[in-house]
Amino acid sequence: MFSGIGLYKLLYDKRIISDLRIKDEDEEKIIFGVKRSKYKIKIPKAVTPEIAYLAGVIAGDGSFYYSNLKNRVFPGVKIVITSDSQKYLKLINKIVIHSFDAGGQIRKEIKKKRCYDLFINHRVIWLYFRKVLELDKRKLKISKEIANKELFRFFLAGFFDTDGYISRDVFGTMIGGKNALFLNQLVRYSKKFYGLEFSPVKINTLRVKEKEFKRAYTRLRRKDTEQFISLVPLINEKYTWACAGSNRGSSLFSLRTP
Repeated sequence: MFSGIGLYKLLYDKRIISDLRIKDEDEEKIIFGVKRSKYKIKIPKAVTPEIAYLAGVIAGDGSFYYSNLKNRVFPGVKIVITSDSQKYLKLINKIVIHSFDAGGQIRKEIKKKRCYDLFINHRVIWLYFRKVLELDKRKLKISKEIANKELFRFFLAGFFDTDGYISRDVFGTMIGGKNALFLNQLVRYSKKFYGLEFSPVKINTLRVKEKEFKRAYTRLRRKDTEQFISLVPLINEKYTWACAGSNRGSSLFSLRTP
């Protein structure tokens, strides 16, 4: 759990937002604002299951954008989460609002006709996931704030809901080869906290239009499928058959779209 001052020091970045202020605080949360503005945003003092889930979602299919804009004092920053399910993105936005009292906007993806983007244009939320939870898509790693038995299963859920698949009753995932170390972390923590066994991480090469791409992948051992479903609160409709079992006892269950 963070103190108000401790969280402020982690979030403060004068390049992104120079006049950040603590406007209110209680045992569970801190309300941040900006000087001479009505802008307010809630940041929980402790990482919650919902936030651990969102971190997994961003690690899977999220992106951080930073752009210098003309005639603007501060750069433009945003988190973008992409999915082929608008319904799922509405659920993700609901979790964002529940966690921070602020949400994003969903728009149809221009380049991919069957996809949608959730835009989260809040500087404090951007800083929270980048600096507090140390998410960097160029070099993924699992934050020490999430690497524990209580929260890691929610991170796993967010990651597999976005960047996972199931084939012949076996869960698996494949990501860019540069993040093989991240997958090794995921495999190691799954074994350490829950006894879930994944195959050793391997790297293969995909060739698309004369270009080569390195991809790292791993698969859950078939014997652990039932345990994975019971432990990991999957909420994406692509795992409809698994959701009922995996959400037992999960605070995320109450946030699912009816």
